[in-house]
Formats: sequence, structure tokens, C-alpha cells
Amino acid sequence: MSLPKAFVCFLGKQDLNSSNEEQMLQNCGFATGHIAWNDLLGQPNAWTQLLQVLDDQDIAAWVIVGNYDDFTPQIISQVSMLTLGMTRKDLPSIAFIIKDMTKDESNLSLPYILKHAKVFYKNQPFAPKIMSQNLIKHSLPEFDFRCKAHLGSLMGQWLEIGPKEQPWNGFMCGAIGGEIIAFGVGEKGCIPKTSSLHFPQSGIKGDWGQHEFSACAAQNIIDTSMSCYLRIDNNPTVIFKVENQNMEYTSEEETCWLNLATE
Repeated sequence: MSLPKAFVCFLGKQDLNSSNEEQMLQNCGFATGHIAWNDLLGQPNAWTQLLQVLDDQDIAAWVIVGNYDDFTPQIISQVSMLTLGMTRKDLPSIAFIIKDMTKDESNLSLPYILKHAKVFYKNQPFAPKIMSQNLIKHSLPEFDFRCKAHLGSLMGQWLEIGPKEQPWNGFMCGAIGGEIIAFGVGEKGCIPKTSSLHFPQSGIKGDWGQHEFSACAAQNIIDTSMSCYLRIDNNPTVIFKVENQNMEYTSEEETCWLNLATE
């Protein structure tokens, strides 16, 4: 019987030779592999290459190690996007290891999409607890709308969103913390090569609360067999959809909101 696999990502400027987190996982029965996240900073969207590794159903645990300041909204957004991009049957266990602070000194806040992730602080015995999660089947939580990420170093970041039940009679989709640089409408499951948009608007800017957003809009009807596809630059902390372009809505059914990171 093969050992369960743990994939370890080290954030920041760590000396991997002196890090013992991987050894702790091995002592608990994991086979491990690792990467320094900084090695992915040399080219745009290089971090999306992690999806190919993480989408392997044999990866039982994804362990991310760093100091508290390394867990930036940018990193958390990328973790959320990778989680949305997985097509495997069950998600891996996700653990964040904060090496330089105790639980009393800090409290890492995670978005709802990562609700199954565990946070461990300095000197906490994390490896046995991660191993105990090995038999638990993890899945994405329920969202107000369908949401899937399509990621690649060449294609960049695309988000596919659509209704779960009632059709959308036109839409405005936006991102906080990211820039929507292209969008389209097509069949569910695959980024369309061409798209016919009704009265499209791109480059919409505005403020939601105290945060600037980038958005696009069209009057296409989107039913459950169709999706809206957004290409996003940078690292969004929020994705949203509203029924109209005036940002006016009267019920929760008319707005969809998904946090990818917390500020």
C-alpha cells in the first residue's frame, strides 16, 4: 500500500534545508514533495502550474508553510483560485503553517471557500492532525452561483460563473482587487473561442464600500447550461455578480458574492 502524499509549499525566503516541516510529515507517514513559492515569481501566472500537481487525486494534503506576513491577500487569493480550478473528485486537506507566531499572537483569517483548511501556529503538532484528516472527503462549500477557475501560465486566470437555478436576465460581473481584461458568454464547462454579446460593456470602474472594482456587463440571458467567462489580471479578493449595472438590488437573490481572500 502506497503512502499518502503531501505537497508542501514554502512561502517567503526560507532556507528549505533547515525547515523541518517536511520531516514531521514524513515521520507521520506521508510521502512528501515540495516547492518554494518564490521560485514561481519569475514569470506571470507561473503559480498556476501548481494546479497540475494539486489536481492529482493521490495528493492527500496540501501544506503551505510561512511566516505570518507571508500569507498575504495575494497568496490567499491564489490558493482559492487553485482550489476552484481542481477537477479531482475530492479536494486535498489544506493546512497553513505559521512558523513565527502563536495562536494568541495572530489569527489568520480565511475566506469561506477555504473553510475546510486548517491553520496551525508555532510549536503546534500539525503533522498528526493533518494525517487524521486523510480519510475525510473534502469538497467546496455551497456558493450562491456556479463558479469554476480555468488556469494556465499562457491563458492566465479565467473564472467561469453562472446561475444554479434561475436564469440571469443580463448581468454585471466584477472583481475587487483584480482587473477584468476580457469576458464572454458560452456553454458551461469550456472557455468559448468566440462569443456573441448583447450590448456589452467593458472597463466599468466604481467603488463598492471602500474598495475599487473592475467590472463588465451584457444583456445576454444566462441559463443553467450557459456561463459567463471572465479573464482577470492580478489577484482578486472578491468576485460578484449583480442583475443590473446601477449596483442597485433589493434582495439577496439578485446579487452573488464570493470572497477569495480577506483584507
